[in-house]
Amino acid sequence: VVVALENEAGLAARGARWPAPVQFHVQLLSELEVLRPRALLLDFLLIDPAPREDTCALLTLGARLRSEHIPLYLAVTEPDDLEPLKAAGCTDGRGRLIKVDDALYAVSVQRQADDSDFVSRRYPFEQRASNEAAAGSGLASAAVRMYCDTVASPQGCFARLTRSRPANAGFELAWSPRGDPFNQRWVSSSCIPKTRSEEHTSELQSHHDL
Repeated sequence: VVVALENEAGLAARGARWPAPVQFHVQLLSELEVLRPRALLLDFLLIDPAPREDTCALLTLGARLRSEHIPLYLAVTEPDDLEPLKAAGCTDGRGRLIKVDDALYAVSVQRQADDSDFVSRRYPFEQRASNEAAAGSGLASAAVRMYCDTVASPQGCFARLTRSRPANAGFELAWSPRGDPFNQRWVSSSCIPKTRSEEHTSELQSHHDL
């Protein structure tokens, strides 16, 4: 697995700046296409308005990648994030509508920010509509979806990986804690899962020690 991170210098080299425009992603993904990856994940939330031609360029690229057996996965916070892509009404060279589901696979991510503007992402194993929804019925994370797409029975794989998980199970990723003492302490804490009662006991003990 290769992770390519973008920063201000990388954007400036291509004449772009934050938020990275859709056309920037299209150019970068097109360059990665020639390397013949097994799959591509675009872990950027496309929540900013984009010109229709840029949106269509992304869907055209996704459809081409699909035909080359290079699936393109796109991070979304909820299925409604795909509506702007669908509303663009993009067509191919023959005038046929390019359906979003034929160009990319949506995978779940949750964006989180605290009072210090420290941004992290939470990746649920699957994002369900409610706590009561059945396991395997939600939107899978990139890790689960990309893995299960490589096996003979993707649906069975999805159910096996999610059926024993609570609705909010997942993991969090923070790009950098630098500059924030609180988050520096947070990222060095134990990764051993705790129940709510254990967390409450730990908080009471910390208060007693103070």
